[in-house]
Amino acid sequence: MKRYLLPFLLAFGLAHAATPSLTPLSPAQQAEQDLAVQDYDNGDYSDALPIFQSLAALGDARSETDLGQMYYHGWGVQQDVTHAWMLQQAAAAQGYAKAEDNLGKMYEDSGDDISALHWFWQSASQGDSQGEEDYGWMYYCGCGVTPDYAQAVYWFQRSAAQGNPSGEDALGRAYDNGLGEKQDFGQAMRWYQLAAAQGESSAMCDIGTLYEYGRGVAIDYTAAMQWYRDSANDGDDCGYVGVGFLYDQGLGVKVDEVAALQWWIVAAKDGDATGENDVGAMYHRGAGGVPRDYAKAAYWFGLAAQQDSATAEMNLAVLYNDGLGVNQNLVRAFDLDRQAAAQNEPHAQEQLGNIYRLGRATRVDYAQAAKYYTLAAEQGLSQSQAALSYLYEHGLGVPRDDVAAYKWYLISAAVKLHPIIEDDERCREDAQLPVLNLADIQANLSPAQLAAASAEASAWLAAHHALVTGPPPESNRRFYVLIVTLILASYLMAKLAQTRMRPPRLDGEV
Repeated sequence: MKRYLLPFLLAFGLAHAATPSLTPLSPAQQAEQDLAVQDYDNGDYSDALPIFQSLAALGDARSETDLGQMYYHGWGVQQDVTHAWMLQQAAAAQGYAKAEDNLGKMYEDSGDDISALHWFWQSASQGDSQGEEDYGWMYYCGCGVTPDYAQAVYWFQRSAAQGNPSGEDALGRAYDNGLGEKQDFGQAMRWYQLAAAQGESSAMCDIGTLYEYGRGVAIDYTAAMQWYRDSANDGDDCGYVGVGFLYDQGLGVKVDEVAALQWWIVAAKDGDATGENDVGAMYHRGAGGVPRDYAKAAYWFGLAAQQDSATAEMNLAVLYNDGLGVNQNLVRAFDLDRQAAAQNEPHAQEQLGNIYRLGRATRVDYAQAAKYYTLAAEQGLSQSQAALSYLYEHGLGVPRDDVAAYKWYLISAAVKLHPIIEDDERCREDAQLPVLNLADIQANLSPAQLAAASAEASAWLAAHHALVTGPPPESNRRFYVLIVTLILASYLMAKLAQTRMRPPRLDGEV
């Protein structure tokens, strides 16, 4: 019901909004303010400062708002958050929409999502495009309100319709992720490009991601690198991380771990969680020109984990589990893995499967182990797929099911390994799985069951073909070879089983 009342309430609010009692400026004062705004937009804060100060003293809302931003961020003045709050509140009291939006951001920064939601609404209800986008994000993330992607898209559309580049970028992400709109990479690219054309650096990075992963376009690492660089040149941490990743993996460029670390450090020093985690990973493996240093790895993972980075939580759990760079603490590792798994981090889910199956830091619980192995297996972790096969074969935590056991065995053999941090060695050690005996599983299956298991494995691989081994240019060809091989193997095994099960012929029998 709330969803349908909102447009009505918006219209009512617009019709009855109090007329802002903005302080009138003389032509000369308006000309001064225009110059100050131009200096402010160009980053020449020292030139803008005296003009904003004099006009703010007269109660001019626009000057109060921009001056408040300068004090809040320390732009051209010594940072003074208290004075910034006073200035924004004074401007918001006059009904100035941009000040209301700024107050929303300040409350959001302080962790008060309820107050942030109120002020974003005040701004959005006046038709401020930035307020509309920020209000939409509150619905998108479920911050201070129940998540509602349809409502988020509604406000993104209003913002984008006014040509707000951040609103266009937000709408592109809704199409990209299929949240609030049907997933449509073409529409995502369209809105990203509109935003990027206006200099929206996050949209440039989003376009780079489409090219890197081939989402709606052919994989093109050269194009991805260019878009990431454009984003980075505009100071966006997403761009720094993207360029670093391509160098680290050697995608479209020669592998250059030193360059990768240099790009990631810039993002990490800006407080970007992904950059912090990536720097930690370099210290964990001793790459990028730095020696292996588990204590520094733990430091950087810890910073990212404080920002709820699931990958960093999982990586930090690895260190606590093994006592590397930190005092060994299995309970702490268990808690971190649970936090990461709750965000659908597959490696953490796999580790929880190991923890519950082996009774490490908790009691043995095969049902919980099966639950977490299944979550990780569905995301393509081959060790979890093998573990799930083992549980089904022996009926541990799940009903014994040889068809499911054989299905997951076939999938695990075909899927590309997904490493914990940089390699799969620890994963294999922690799993402590007996070697699966394919012949034992096959012996318990009828020809029909063998065929059914192979068909289910083939169907799963068809739906997850990106996980099949092989580099991207070759993945499709190798994938179809694999599918044909599985089907042929299934047919031959079924025929062989039929031959073995057929009773011997009696003399004279045709």
